[in-house]
Amino acid sequence: MFQSWKQLEFLTSPFASRENTLPNAFPDTELEAANVESQREASAESPIDTQLEAEAEIETPAVPSPTSPIVAVTSTTPAPASAPTAPNPVVATPQAASPRKNKPVGSVKRIVQQHWKLALVCAASMLLGIILNVLLFDSVPAETLASEAPAKVIYTAANARRIEPISPIVPFEELNKDVVELGRRLFQESALSGNGKYSCATCHDLDSGGADGQKTSRGVGGQHGLRNTPTIYNAAFNFVQNWDGRSETLEQQLDEHLSETGEMLSDWSRVIKVLKQDPLYNRTFQLHMGSEPSEALVREAIATYERSLVTTDSKFDLWLRGNDQALNSDEIAGYYLFKQLNCISCHQGPGAGGTMLQPLGGMQKYFESLDNQGKLDEGKFTATQHERDRNVFRVPSLRNVELTAPYFHDGSAATLTLAVQTMMEYQLGLKPNPVDVDRIVAFLKTLTGKPIAL
Repeated sequence: MFQSWKQLEFLTSPFASRENTLPNAFPDTELEAANVESQREASAESPIDTQLEAEAEIETPAVPSPTSPIVAVTSTTPAPASAPTAPNPVVATPQAASPRKNKPVGSVKRIVQQHWKLALVCAASMLLGIILNVLLFDSVPAETLASEAPAKVIYTAANARRIEPISPIVPFEELNKDVVELGRRLFQESALSGNGKYSCATCHDLDSGGADGQKTSRGVGGQHGLRNTPTIYNAAFNFVQNWDGRSETLEQQLDEHLSETGEMLSDWSRVIKVLKQDPLYNRTFQLHMGSEPSEALVREAIATYERSLVTTDSKFDLWLRGNDQALNSDEIAGYYLFKQLNCISCHQGPGAGGTMLQPLGGMQKYFESLDNQGKLDEGKFTATQHERDRNVFRVPSLRNVELTAPYFHDGSAATLTLAVQTMMEYQLGLKPNPVDVDRIVAFLKTLTGKPIAL
């Protein structure tokens, strides 16, 4: 059954490796010759492959496997002539990986054969993108951009380096200088009042922060009104005008201030009559506004002038634009405390206020602690008679606030420190801390800007 004991020993050994030693376990020289012949036929497929295999054998000589205790066994004893030749179950000896499988040329060829469609699609997409870019997105000539640019920009928008609830002041662009100058003259014209002695500038003194420094305004006949005069600076950024918000625009508010008993005590018929009798006003209206004085043109001229009354380049605006040295440590601490206490929820936007209506005394009843019970101002309720509007006022702008004492609608806070303490107590329900109050006051003073010159 077995040709030799060596054959039996190989098949029964637990350490034998069929892959490495099976072909050498049969000492049949005819089988060895058949194996050599089959290898020659395989190597005869390509002379180049034969050369590569020979070079590979020279460069990397075969090293016996250290894991197999049996090395190739070659018997010199010939088999008996009468013994039949057993069929060889394994014809070719397992070989090491052929160098042909690692040839770079063959790898590239396989990649191209497998992915040529994808490469073709990518190339076509790139070509299509270039064509569309040339046809549809032609660059605009520099001459066209220059011709379409605005002729004049009064002020450049602020650098958005710091994104904060309070934004830098940006003046209105393209205001007509001639109309602004006409509005300035009308703003200071005392002949428009009932007694010819009061003008808009009487209460809105530009040298006093745009207000008058009085607890409440004083008008014709020396009568005092119920409310403190708000500053005219940056009033154009308020979403509504007046403390109770009853006027939506700068133009509309002129009606009430012109006829108010405690203010100018006049009317439009008298104003237009005075202006038409003045030859200089007549010529100026004709020249710059295209018509003789009228109610609509007077409103437009004065409102245009008021829109020019903005203040820029405050220390806080400089800090917003990226100047790290604009504020000191107390001012920065005051601003972050201002935000932490949620004052910023009402005092926001370019005017640091003027963007909403809110009830005064959110945490404690402000009006019950006042002494002037006989002349309470109930805010928007006075104009609407809606209960929800009782004690509701427009949130004031904090721009230039250090220049506009006394404070609140009734002028009850004589100093900025007292105003901050009052708001912390009545609006926030907190006991004022002197250190915190001083820091918030330091921040509020950084909102003082400079009037622009047109």
